[in-house]
Amino acid sequence: MSLRDPRISKTVQIAIVVMSALWLVNFSLQETHTTLSWVLLPLNVVVLVGFLFLLLRDSGKPSA
Repeated sequence: MSLRDPRISKTVQIAIVVMSALWLVNFSLQETHTTLSWVLLPLNVVVLVGFLFLLLRDSGKPSA
């Protein structure tokens, strides 16, 4: 198995999207936030949007 295998790549992308979304849910449910969590919030949003873009971009391509 290679890391360039489309199945592995898609699985890793989905895992990162799920972890990022769960972090955002956890962040929104907390009553108090640390300075570090406020710094990580924009980074997490960028990661989430980026990997969602990659997933949606690849979903339109026909598989070989």
